[in-house]
Amino acid sequence: MAPGASVVPPPDKRTGARLYVDVDTTPGRMDCRGDGCRWGNAPISTRAKDHLVGCLDAKRSFPEMMGVLKPTVNNFGAPPLPVTNEKLHDWRVLWVEAMCDSCLPLGFFETDACRAALGAVTGGRFQGPGDCRMLTSTYVTLVAAQSDARTAERIREADSSAVSMDGETVNRQGVYNFVNYSPLALLCATTRLGAVSAAGDNLLRALKDFFQQPIMAVARLGVSAGGGAAAPTPRWRRLPEERAPAVVSDSPSAMVRMRRAGVSDGTFVFGYGCAAHAGNLVAQDAAKIQPFTLALRSSLYASIFFMRCGRPRTLHAATFSSLAVPGSPPGCGLKGYSRTRWVGESSTIAAVEENLPALRHTLFANTLSTTPFDVPSSVKEALEAPSRAAIGQSPPFLKALPVVVSLLEADAAPLSSFAGLFSTLRSSLDTYFLEIPLTTRVGLQRGLTARYAAFSDPMVALAFYLDGVWGPAQGRVAGLRWAMREGGGGGGADAV
Repeated sequence: MAPGASVVPPPDKRTGARLYVDVDTTPGRMDCRGDGCRWGNAPISTRAKDHLVGCLDAKRSFPEMMGVLKPTVNNFGAPPLPVTNEKLHDWRVLWVEAMCDSCLPLGFFETDACRAALGAVTGGRFQGPGDCRMLTSTYVTLVAAQSDARTAERIREADSSAVSMDGETVNRQGVYNFVNYSPLALLCATTRLGAVSAAGDNLLRALKDFFQQPIMAVARLGVSAGGGAAAPTPRWRRLPEERAPAVVSDSPSAMVRMRRAGVSDGTFVFGYGCAAHAGNLVAQDAAKIQPFTLALRSSLYASIFFMRCGRPRTLHAATFSSLAVPGSPPGCGLKGYSRTRWVGESSTIAAVEENLPALRHTLFANTLSTTPFDVPSSVKEALEAPSRAAIGQSPPFLKALPVVVSLLEADAAPLSSFAGLFSTLRSSLDTYFLEIPLTTRVGLQRGLTARYAAFSDPMVALAFYLDGVWGPAQGRVAGLRWAMREGGGGGGADAV
């Protein structure tokens, strides 16, 4: 008998999870009775229950199983009613339709909290749509036509929209997502390049193929869309003709070449880079200027030492708890630096700033210990007065960047917000953030201008000047040059 295994009761005495596993075929082993499931283990009832709760095959084969494994009662004290396979199928179809219409990921509700909440509301009859892979392979195909029709109708109702093309890696293969923004984000299609290299011309060809799909035909694109030499008509005159005039993407060199080629051959009127990504790069530029350089380096020394080393981490946690004020909200712990996190510099430096008193108390307590741990000189210097001053100066500006990024993220904001937020942030460096030295503020302004020029398009500036919402900011942008990189789609504001 396997360690922890119990004596298997006779068939007429079996209850709970043992009803849904086969313990008679192979001695000393139990197998799931769900149709298509190959799970097996030692005959331990707790292991059987843990598996069955998450086994979709068993749930499909035994609809009443969850009521047996996790019995619940309704408001009248009666056991939950059984759910037929037909009813469960109908519920899943309705749920997938709602998720597709709301642009929610298929695995959004596949969490313990959601399953528990849905089970409580339905008396244990329904605990969510199920595994996202099963939904993708079975149910998405059932609702795709109806969902596409509703998506096409929303695109048709929009006055204008933009299309984004963004790559991601799925199962170690590159996938490109096409999303229509009006500004509502609507995922319209995905494609793979396969063995074809991700060069600019191949990306443009994939984009043209997407424009020819039925779901985008309702946008009534201009006659030039999809290829052919660009008409001599000025770009701004083509705006009324194109329902989806702009393409936005991230900005590796291949995507930049794709955008330029698409404008040149008339596939779309203009293209620009992801504004949220540009805002994130501004923070990386700031990290190269003092005092941000010293603040980030000192914060990394402190956070790495007190997060990864056992005794320092334990002593700091105890000190941080002892300094907490009763009744006040819990403080924020240390956070490591991540380049993939939007404005990760802000999160890391701000966390160290909040923890500075506890970190200094921790080092002091260590000196009083009979067996103190070694503290590197770099960590000690990170908590000295010069470093503390740099850490105190940096967060106000860095905290403003995540706000800008969140407003721009996914490019669902109005087009005018790209130039509006960048210009407002640049102008604010003249009169605010005075704790930062003047030379540093000038350097930040140059960085904002450079990132805007690299990612933007003259049409973005035109949208900014035509939007009355940004009226108060339009007279304060003399220092923000709208110049594009050479060959990037035009000259300055005069080119619009």
